[in-house]
Amino acid sequence: MMSEVMISRGKTLDQAIENGLSLLDIPKSQVDIEIIQPETKRLFGILGTKPAVVRLIKKPKHTKGGLNMETHPADHHVSHEKASINLKDRKTEMNKALGKVWVKDGRVYCKETDHHYPTITPVKGINLYKNGELVRKTTVLMEKDQVKIELKAEMKEASWSINLDDRKMEATLQVEPGFRKTYRLVDQEPISNLYLEVSVEEKVINPLQPIHIEQKMKELGIRIGIRREEIQKAMDATEPGKYLIAKGVEPLKGEDGWLETVVDTNWENNRWKFIENGKLDFHKLTTFPNVETGHLLGIIHPSKTGKIGYTVTGEDIKPEAVREMEVQTGRGVDIVDQGSKLVAVESGRLSTQFKELKTKVSVIPRLIHSTNVDSVSGNLRYYGDIEVRGNVNGGMELLALCDLYVQGTVEQSKLISGNSIIICQNVFNSYLHAGKSNDLILQIEHVMRRVSTELKGLALAVDQVYQSPVFKTSDIVKKGLSSLIKILLEKKFKTLPALIKDLNELISRADQLQILEEEIKELLIDLSNGFLRVLPSQFQEASDIITLADRIHDLCPDVLVDNAMMILPYVLNSELTCCGDISITGKGCINSTIHSERKVIISGSLRGGEVYAALGVEAEETGTKGGLVTRIRVPEGQTIKINHALEGTIIQIGNQSYEFEREEKSIFARVTPEGRLLLF
Repeated sequence: MMSEVMISRGKTLDQAIENGLSLLDIPKSQVDIEIIQPETKRLFGILGTKPAVVRLIKKPKHTKGGLNMETHPADHHVSHEKASINLKDRKTEMNKALGKVWVKDGRVYCKETDHHYPTITPVKGINLYKNGELVRKTTVLMEKDQVKIELKAEMKEASWSINLDDRKMEATLQVEPGFRKTYRLVDQEPISNLYLEVSVEEKVINPLQPIHIEQKMKELGIRIGIRREEIQKAMDATEPGKYLIAKGVEPLKGEDGWLETVVDTNWENNRWKFIENGKLDFHKLTTFPNVETGHLLGIIHPSKTGKIGYTVTGEDIKPEAVREMEVQTGRGVDIVDQGSKLVAVESGRLSTQFKELKTKVSVIPRLIHSTNVDSVSGNLRYYGDIEVRGNVNGGMELLALCDLYVQGTVEQSKLISGNSIIICQNVFNSYLHAGKSNDLILQIEHVMRRVSTELKGLALAVDQVYQSPVFKTSDIVKKGLSSLIKILLEKKFKTLPALIKDLNELISRADQLQILEEEIKELLIDLSNGFLRVLPSQFQEASDIITLADRIHDLCPDVLVDNAMMILPYVLNSELTCCGDISITGKGCINSTIHSERKVIISGSLRGGEVYAALGVEAEETGTKGGLVTRIRVPEGQTIKINHALEGTIIQIGNQSYEFEREEKSIFARVTPEGRLLLF
């Protein structure tokens, strides 16, 4: 007889037996069980266990009619012919099977004759035993042979896990379904040499249930933003996948305070129109909006706090902090309606200067000079914009707190503006400085911070002496600190009086431009009385000096971002300095010195002289065929672009420099992180 055999595995012996019985689909009473390997724990039980392996042998059932082989686990009945088949048909059928082997209903049958014996060949996935020996190649079968067939069964358990991201904003369910594969014999017609064939049935196993997921989510504390539809998809999954089963609520970002300008300021970006040779059309410069006294300039909108968000575990996530817009009113502007509206109190041009959430709003008056600036008109100084509708002739000086416009040419003159300088025609042998007020404010800020630091050191020295027993018994306690301050200024703090004098000079210059607040000027009185005149009544305790130092630190002026720039078509033998961009729009620049804290763009040629730009240089043509030296410098990390470089051009990026000894085109120069100067 032949018996059906199943090799089954499981974490435990019981599980291995149950898995095998499930595949055979028979009760335990109908199999013999051989333990191949019991489950065993590995090192200290911490590295998992070896699975249990058993062999299940289906108990044989005797058949009638000389059939002596059974094989497939799905069929447990003795093979026999139906009673309705008549003896003649049965005899014919038996004659056809003589000397052959076949598979029917999952069972193997054979009939040999005196002159012919059937053969059978095992295939991969089947272990064929004949008379207790494993058959690996074709073998002869006889009815009396004892045959066992072992069919494979494969099983992989399903796995799943729930993971939280670092912020606990998302919970992801990762599912990998298991499977169970069963192999069965395929029915075959009688044949002399039978190659066994097997069919494979695979069943996906996904035992995931809501109770499993709910228990795990409870352990992890997941309770916000649960997505039931994704959980259902995970439970129905037949392939590995990830499912977002819970999502937190992101905090709603608030809004910083902001300034809404009622007067149109877009004109700033479109006010320059070029005509031939790069010259500016001056008529376009005057078409900007003007405000009158009483006009509403802007509305200060308060910040709006955002909304709290939540993690999937219910923890609060606070939105980013919001900030208020800090608005400083300059000349010609008043703030009304509980600090929410800006109104003009003078006529002129609206000016807004920004630095992060700090804004300075001013109304800039405008001086229009309709003729040439020369010895007849004299020099021009104005605390607003200056517009010259003629030329600036030799030896003249123009000083504007804000923008300076010249319709004609500038020759042998000095032009200084607090903001921008726009020249519509050419510049010869002149000095131009745009953004001068920012430079002055920077100097004032630097000196004020040094004075504040010196005062705190002086206060500490005063306090140390003041606490000594000798000092307390002296008359200085009754007369104040003036005597002690004099001694300290002479011995240890000699630089403080000099710093105060420098600050006095700088503030006096700034006062002429009317660019500082009154509180800063008031500081000079206290500094002068305390450390130049050293009045006994000025300071009574060391804490008075600390208070003054803190006031100076708090009142240090900020340099706000403005639209400072310099635009001109052509420059010869001149010096240009600007805290913003410098653009030379026409024929170019000859033998001049240019310094920009931003970019320099030269549409024409650059011949001779030196150019420095903190944010890079672009030029159409540089150098001369005669070899006149033309030097271009930028800081490390910036670039130089030249469309046509002639000999005599020297470029320098940081500490790396290069001189062009022959004509080259399309130059893009930069320095690599390794410090190599590259030209493209």
